[in-house]
Amino acid sequence: MGNEVARRYLSSYAPFIAVGDDSALSGQAVLELVNPGERVGILGVMPEMTAGWSVVKEIDLYQYEWLHNFEELWDKEAVALGKEDISAMLELTQLVYPSYFREETALLGQYFGIYDGERLCGMAGVRMTMDGFREISAVCTHPDYRGRGIASRLSKHLISFIQQQGDVAFLHTEFDNVAAQAVYERLGMTKRRVIPFRVVDRVD
Repeated sequence: MGNEVARRYLSSYAPFIAVGDDSALSGQAVLELVNPGERVGILGVMPEMTAGWSVVKEIDLYQYEWLHNFEELWDKEAVALGKEDISAMLELTQLVYPSYFREETALLGQYFGIYDGERLCGMAGVRMTMDGFREISAVCTHPDYRGRGIASRLSKHLISFIQQQGDVAFLHTEFDNVAAQAVYERLGMTKRRVIPFRVVDRVD
């Protein structure tokens, strides 16, 4: 939703917003798209922030992409997640990936998970999609299952899924998430660029 100056996802899908330039006009456009008391993440270009905002944090995101030819990296235990899995997905992401995964995020693309009995012990899926590119998102593992390679397995599965559609897989991680960066670099992903990211609250 939005206009030619600023665009955002509906809050039930994702808390992200972006602008085309850093002018005061862009800052005002952002203000008009965010409800009082709402927290959002601004990606890329940072608009001039007018009154009414409280900055929660400012960090850099590292963007990685997969540049290799198609490889069969499917995981036999990864299952496609659907509406019947939403409650389990929300429960897992609230443990390890709070704020960014919402009630309807899974509707943006296909998500996959690995179950241990009735427990969803890991998941990952496609969130942002553009012509020729699909974003791997919400790569997360239940705390009781860390150290078993689940994040790597699901990332490989998503890479194969995205390449099968003829697209390039990419993803983001925060600059200080060294563990995640190590996983993606071991997989053979390439760091493409650094993207500014600001989390803000609208306070009036």
